[in-house]
Parts: sequence; C-alpha cells; structure tokens
Amino acid sequence: MTKYNKDNPFPAKIIERYILNKKSSTKKTYHLTLDLTDSHINFKAGDAIAIFPENPLEEVDALLEVLSQSGNEEITDPRSG
Repeated sequence: MTKYNKDNPFPAKIIERYILNKKSSTKKTYHLTLDLTDSHINFKAGDAIAIFPENPLEEVDALLEVLSQSGNEEITDPRSG
C-alpha cells in the first residue's frame, strides 16, 4: 500500500510527453510517462491521475498585468457546457 493519495499526492516528474491526436483534432490528448521511482504506486487499466501544474509567480503576475486582470476572476471554459 502506498502512502500517496488525493490528499497526499506524489510529486512525479514527467519523463516523456507527446500528443496522441492528429493535427486536425480540436483537442489535445497527451501520452505521459511519469517517474514514479520510490512511490510504490502501481497503476492498472482504468486508473486515473491528476495533474497539478505549477507556474512561476512572476510569469503569472506578468500575464495578469497584460490582461488587466486581478487573478480573482471566475473563468468558465465554454466547452464545459
């Protein structure tokens, strides 16, 4: 049994990433290879992972300034229906 779960995520590094879709696709689906060394995590068909991206604060602040936004705005993806 692993000590990692949704409340205590394992900080895996991406080893490999490539797009699975054709260039004509309207969405992007990626194949990811993750380094799970020392995690004792075993995946089986149907399992899922979550990605928690990190963005440098300086880049986020610069983008918000360019967009004239505060960072507190609610954003809705129009594709989510």
